[in-house]
Amino acid sequence: MGCIVFFDEPNRRKKLLELIDQDAEFTDTFSIADLRIASLDVCLMGFGSSQLSYVGIMKVGKRVASYKSHIRFSHIQPIEPLEIDEITGQLGPRFSQHFFRSTSGQGGQIPPKTWAAFMSLLARIYPNAFKVIEQVVKLLNSPRQLNGPRQEILAQEKDAAGLALAISGFNKSKQVLATASIENLGAPFLAGINQAYLIEDQMIAHDGHAFSDWKETFKAQALAMAVFEKNGEKLYVMNVNRHPLERTLGVDLIYYHHVYDSFVLVQYKRMTGSADGFGSIYRPDADRSYKREKENMERFLEKYMRASLISTPQGFRMHEMPFYFKLCNSVSLTPLSSELIRGMYFPLSYWRVLLSSDKVKGPRGGVGVTYENAGRWLSNTEFVQLVQKGWIGSPPSVSKNISAIINERLKQHNSVTVAYSEPTRDF
Repeated sequence: MGCIVFFDEPNRRKKLLELIDQDAEFTDTFSIADLRIASLDVCLMGFGSSQLSYVGIMKVGKRVASYKSHIRFSHIQPIEPLEIDEITGQLGPRFSQHFFRSTSGQGGQIPPKTWAAFMSLLARIYPNAFKVIEQVVKLLNSPRQLNGPRQEILAQEKDAAGLALAISGFNKSKQVLATASIENLGAPFLAGINQAYLIEDQMIAHDGHAFSDWKETFKAQALAMAVFEKNGEKLYVMNVNRHPLERTLGVDLIYYHHVYDSFVLVQYKRMTGSADGFGSIYRPDADRSYKREKENMERFLEKYMRASLISTPQGFRMHEMPFYFKLCNSVSLTPLSSELIRGMYFPLSYWRVLLSSDKVKGPRGGVGVTYENAGRWLSNTEFVQLVQKGWIGSPPSVSKNISAIINERLKQHNSVTVAYSEPTRDF
């Protein structure tokens, strides 16, 4: 079941359309009695009286005045405009009067049987709009949170994709992550993104130009790729994983910045609850893959990170470190959210110093990193800003060796998300 809402006051309509274009969500005030809507529902939106042009999820919030409440509109997707007169005429006498009543005034709820007839009609005469609306319906009906080892890997894969979008400035596109299908928990998170953004399996060969020397690695091993576009720029986000989720030991993000010819690798590390009062904690000695992963990072640095002469302003770094750990709490997969997971980012160079200090050692010498004893770290916002501006990451001379990094991560049973942006051009 869904509902219809109209925004037909000119000034208000213009403002809301601008908000949708910028943030893809907004809050407005309505009389709940007039709309006759549920507290959480799929919503078809019209910005005129004759067409419905967007679909999203609406959630009724706090009451702000007599009979009026805040309503939050999120997960908004554009659809092929639906002509109300055409739909009313083709629904037939049994359902057309109920549908027409839902389109009167500011709108209202569509009765269940009328909604079923409406969706059946859309599948025939507006198949593209039907697919988008069906995706939002599935999202609304999915569990609010999913727990377990597989779901945690998916949550981290989702965060890696969101982090890549944030670094690239594709903030509006992050809403796509909140509309991803999670029906197949054995597939990578990217495989659930709307098909408008997804290129799967060997279809990557058609877009492999974006990755030049890395093409063969991706072509042979990629499971899914999503392509985002804005303002003359494309962002490719790809999942590379040889192993089923239940055997995946961790999640990595490798982000390549074409403007600065630089890459960073973010390795996710799960913090666990502790009974000794320290709250969430990460213990390297309890992480069976940590020692091997760190040793591989150190070997890469020794082999490739030689001192280089910086010859261009774009090549300058405040810190030429490509490797970062992101420590975050054990999380559930929250389908409706597009927010990044809260966590602490540490460059490998600072991480070495931190772990050798007494600050993170317990009474019996054990090492555990917490929010309380870490001292300082980079937040999501700080990390994104530094990578965006090219202040941190590998120097240009090292970027050609990304394939070596990817292959090494895959050998360690990790799910690797690779992201790369480039200017849009014709081929």
